[in-house]
Amino acid sequence: MTPPIAPVVKTLAPLSQTQFLDQYWEQQPLHIARDDPSYFCDLVTSASIDLLLSAQDVYFPQVQLTQSGTSIPVSDYADTTQKILPTRLLNLHDRGATVIVSQANRLLSPLNAFCRSLQASLGNRCQANVYLSPPGSQGFNPHYDSHDVFILQVSGQKTFRFYAGGQVLPLNRQRFDPELATCGELKRSITLNPGDTLYIPRGMMHDALAEGNEASLHVTVGVFTVTLVDLLEVLLNDAAEQHQPLRESLSLFDSDTGSKTGSVTDTPIGLMAALNSSLSAMLTESSVRQALTALQHDVALELSQDGHGLLGRLALAKTISLQTTVSIRQSKILSLNISEGQVELLSAGQVLTFHGASATAVRWIVKRSTVVVGDIPGLTGDEQITLAQRLVRENLADLHTTT
Repeated sequence: MTPPIAPVVKTLAPLSQTQFLDQYWEQQPLHIARDDPSYFCDLVTSASIDLLLSAQDVYFPQVQLTQSGTSIPVSDYADTTQKILPTRLLNLHDRGATVIVSQANRLLSPLNAFCRSLQASLGNRCQANVYLSPPGSQGFNPHYDSHDVFILQVSGQKTFRFYAGGQVLPLNRQRFDPELATCGELKRSITLNPGDTLYIPRGMMHDALAEGNEASLHVTVGVFTVTLVDLLEVLLNDAAEQHQPLRESLSLFDSDTGSKTGSVTDTPIGLMAALNSSLSAMLTESSVRQALTALQHDVALELSQDGHGLLGRLALAKTISLQTTVSIRQSKILSLNISEGQVELLSAGQVLTFHGASATAVRWIVKRSTVVVGDIPGLTGDEQITLAQRLVRENLADLHTTT
């Protein structure tokens, strides 16, 4: 059986991830045209949306409607509990409204696996929305996103138009505000066909129009980047716990009443001295490494755990012997953090910690990928079996029992 294509490879092919990061990431749009209409049909189809609406209860805002930048009243397609009424929703779609499935990776298992793996490759949080637009419709007016996006065109055609204006690399919290952001002249148009990929850097002003005689179905994968600002926030919070001057109150107004006296931070010179002292202590190699690890933990733990195939592996785990061959599922490992006497193994939804001889053994296993249990160094026979069973039980290893 041919192994599935890794999501980042599938998204960018024939471009490599290195080429993408060097030439396009956070810099300019990228359109990859493909002559393969079924290329993304394993992620979602109109039929799978039908099934989602009919086979389970879904609620606003999991599913919602918009038309020409205006949200349609929820009461038009949901009951008093905001449960979606599929017949009403799809009839409004037929009259020109775009169906949005928000955080579709939480509702559709193929998109869940896709986003989990893509996030591991890019090292940033990912979320997938699905858009089903009638021919000739426009879901949103010109806007920019405060996160990077990959558009994966599943069926139909959609033209994306890019305008002057926007903002260069906005932070996640710097959301588009139509009263503040000005849409300039049209700069470029790109029409997507089924199987195409479009990357749009955050902050770039754009809109989209469904073309042709067929409804347009596409997946928007949002990539929520971890920035230097996020790292500094972690560092600053840690420093504030250790350095008293960062926790002292400030008198912001020149007043004779209620002001502090005798504090080192009462004057600009004293304030600068306190900040320099605290920030210098904060910016060490050790503290930066610790802050990066904390951010890694946050991103890993926000992912849903991968339990696919685990029932079968749990049954096999009981049969592990010293002759069993164990294969690490390398694609499931987000990071292997090594420190003195300890190894952290990060995967979707979990952080596993190993100490002493077990830490050394895990490093050895991951480096070799496939090993015989009895060959694991530094452990007794029982410890070798226990470690192999743990890796299998955490869904991070496959095993092959020899007879």
